[in-house]
Amino acid sequence: VGALTRVLASQSRLPEAIELATDGLRAGEQAGLGHLCNYIRMPLALALAESGRLEEAARHADAAVTSFEQLESTGLNLVLAYETRARVALRAEDRADFERFARRCADECRSAGSRVLRVKHERLVRSASKAPGAPISTDLMLITSTPTQLTSILVGCDKPRERAERCLALLLRRSGTKQGYLFLIGDHGPELVAQA
Repeated sequence: VGALTRVLASQSRLPEAIELATDGLRAGEQAGLGHLCNYIRMPLALALAESGRLEEAARHADAAVTSFEQLESTGLNLVLAYETRARVALRAEDRADFERFARRCADECRSAGSRVLRVKHERLVRSASKAPGAPISTDLMLITSTPTQLTSILVGCDKPRERAERCLALLLRRSGTKQGYLFLIGDHGPELVAQA
């Protein structure tokens, strides 16, 4: 039911997706499927958010997070739950909740040590950087930075100045400093390209 809900939602058939997931969730709860209902609840939350039913979406996403946390789940289960909640917050243009759940997602990815999960987090952060009205902090983008991820962070930059600002933010974060300047050596000597 969860997979079909995702497919229907991706085809913009939101009413159908929501009805299917709601019925499936109800049946799963009646059958006593416990935490397995989260695999219906998460796609339902995303479909609800996409259709503008944001409070209902947040309730379902929060229920999945709480369920997995109570089970002391780790890895993929929590990553999926945190990612779902972050995407609902992104849709609601709730920057604080987005960053909170994206950070939890990043922490879980780091703990799991899975490159695949880190890529999943990168996609979440990239989608947030493209969303209208939901600018994300540079700190969040760099939260799980590795050489591969640094490349993907810079690839998303359209302008050299933006790349320089993100590089400086990384250097400041890594050094524990709050202010700094980034110079590049040009044809006529050092050029200031970013400052914070």
